Amino acid sequence: MSSNRPANRLANERSPYLLQHAHNPVDWYAWGEEAFNKAQQTKRPIFLSIGYSTCHWCHVMEKESFENDEIAQYLNEHFVSIKVDREERPDVDKLYMDFVVALMGHGGWPLSVFLTPTLEPIMGGTYFPPDDRRGFTGFKTILKLISKQWNESADKITEQGQHILQIISKGDSGETDASSSASASQITHKLYKFLSSRFDPLHGGFGSAPKFPKTVDLEFLEFLWMFEARSNSEEIRARSEDSVKMLQRTLGRMAAGGIRDHVGGGFHRYSVDGEWHVPHFEKMLYDQSQLLCIYADFCLLTEGRMKQIVREISDYMISQLRHKEGGFYAAEDADSLGSHGNEKLEGAFYVWEKKEIVEALSDQKFPNGKLISDAFMQLFDVKDNGNVSPSKDPQGHLLDKNVLRIVAEYGKIAEEFGVDEAILKDKIDESLKKLKPIRDARPRPHLDSKLVAAWQGMAISGLAKASSALKDASLLQKAEECAEFVEKHLKDSSGYLRVAYVDEHSAITNGSHPIRAFAGDYAFVVQGLIDLFVVSQDVKYLKRAFHAQKEMNDKFWHSETNRGYFINEKGDGKLPRMIEEYDGAEPCATSVGLSNCSRLADLLLDEQMKTFVRTAFTALNRKIADSPHAIPKLLLAYKIFDEGTRKITIVGSRNDQLVKEMQEMANSYCVANTALLVADPNDEWLMGCSAELKSLTDNSQSLPFVQICQGHECLLPIRTVDALQQTLDSLFPLSSSSA
Repeated sequence: MSSNRPANRLANERSPYLLQHAHNPVDWYAWGEEAFNKAQQTKRPIFLSIGYSTCHWCHVMEKESFENDEIAQYLNEHFVSIKVDREERPDVDKLYMDFVVALMGHGGWPLSVFLTPTLEPIMGGTYFPPDDRRGFTGFKTILKLISKQWNESADKITEQGQHILQIISKGDSGETDASSSASASQITHKLYKFLSSRFDPLHGGFGSAPKFPKTVDLEFLEFLWMFEARSNSEEIRARSEDSVKMLQRTLGRMAAGGIRDHVGGGFHRYSVDGEWHVPHFEKMLYDQSQLLCIYADFCLLTEGRMKQIVREISDYMISQLRHKEGGFYAAEDADSLGSHGNEKLEGAFYVWEKKEIVEALSDQKFPNGKLISDAFMQLFDVKDNGNVSPSKDPQGHLLDKNVLRIVAEYGKIAEEFGVDEAILKDKIDESLKKLKPIRDARPRPHLDSKLVAAWQGMAISGLAKASSALKDASLLQKAEECAEFVEKHLKDSSGYLRVAYVDEHSAITNGSHPIRAFAGDYAFVVQGLIDLFVVSQDVKYLKRAFHAQKEMNDKFWHSETNRGYFINEKGDGKLPRMIEEYDGAEPCATSVGLSNCSRLADLLLDEQMKTFVRTAFTALNRKIADSPHAIPKLLLAYKIFDEGTRKITIVGSRNDQLVKEMQEMANSYCVANTALLVADPNDEWLMGCSAELKSLTDNSQSLPFVQICQGHECLLPIRTVDALQQTLDSLFPLSSSSA
């Protein structure tokens, strides 16, 4: 990372991650023909290093190994070294991550893989220390071992690698079992039981340390709450009540924990412990956007609870991650310069010594004269010697530091200090605002300024939902500006692009060799456009979503087996095409894509798309039934398709005042399996989508009215806002008492 050394060829790249390595003594290549040709000409094996710019352990391995002259010299003499930003090339990452997981039983980043000159895998792992230590084989030893084996048995190693690639890719091209007929309800109960068995009733979330905020699981719980609370079955209602308890506990404990940035807003990547206390401090756009969706929906369902969290995430995204033209940057790093300024430490920007807080709040008192700082210390678990145990801080970066987390109830603190709870909350909020400029004066973590298409789609979804939850039109405007950013900078005549960059003049560029979008980019952009349409009812977004989804189906769907979307388009055949088959930190393209198809089919009454979805779910039934915990969003899409979207259609002109009032009312209920459409008889494109849709507008004298349907059942037309609210209240568990 030092810029004192001569630049290598990565200095010509745009990726912030590759640029971090542009002054390493390693003779790095970017992924591409130049590197492949070099390896084949020299008959050297390839060392492939995959990571991303805000990855803490990637930084550690760079400092220990890639800036080490001895290691660099050995790499340069015996290998062709390639650097890949996983956020640019998820296809490359997926293929070799599957290899490492199969080899070791786990994976992660940095991903370190040795390949033949023709890209077959030889051996791999994640982080390697530079030297042998405590039972771990060092990177130097591994390099010499691989080089020796290659020189002695290159042909045999290549043959083995070819076999491995066949095995890895076979899982994505096998036959599906269309004979399986497990019902959506049966599979739903199976996933509910799985989550219940892993739920942490004390701290929320699932499993133990490390604990991740897996939003697809939370979305599943939200769905069960929303659409089973009014069931006639006592057992199903009990499941709904249990789901909301798990959801509320998890969201509440996350909001109280150190995983939340109480001073600057937003959430960190994950917690290293089971209490949401000590986070891994990087802040990713995809986490902010997905959590914004969940908290915004929860806010709507509970008439305002978690409103502050929705506001904080939105404000953080807009203030710290937004480009002036409306797109959003990828992430902020976990590491930054510490108080001594000469070494980057994890969490240095975010943590506090007790004396810093005492000094900052020394002049703040309650009306009764008691120190606000004393209440702040109790509430946020601030201690003289820090509140992080050594077991949670193996590198010692957090010694004597405090990670702010709420460990006491406001009511009890207010009682102890003899003040009203509302006054306490106001004073605590003022104290946090007072700490912010002090923290902002510290060296800020590195910003990864890539603008990834998929994550723009997530941001659009989050901001659109937040605008409904907070009734804030400015957030809807930010979502619309992001959608226009995608249209302007992440799309060309051949379709969407994966990524845009910021040049030295803060202008947007796609680089000299633009990277084509992957299936996930299409999926999340379409999802964002649908969510934006539902709130804004601007048909141009629905039209874009429809055409982009058809393009995604044409480019990426595995039509031979109907088992999902390939990650990438057809290429030069150097690597097998893979299908992402599980929902991780981001749901996979198959889960999101089929959900989009189902929503579009219901909104536009499109029989061709409905047939496509039906065929897909017939083929995927066994997979969903066998592993619902791996693909909860795909299960949700299946259940919604099986039971039908709850669709609210407002028939009338968008310019009609009553239609606008009905739309505003209906927007407050648009969560989970609910779609809103204003069917304006003057919209030629919309009316041309379906004869059934057009038939609703035929009797212009009876307009406007609202039709609410689910599956093949529709309620009687509704013609007043009051009647609409009464009907929606009867259908949705919308009240603070529900949670």
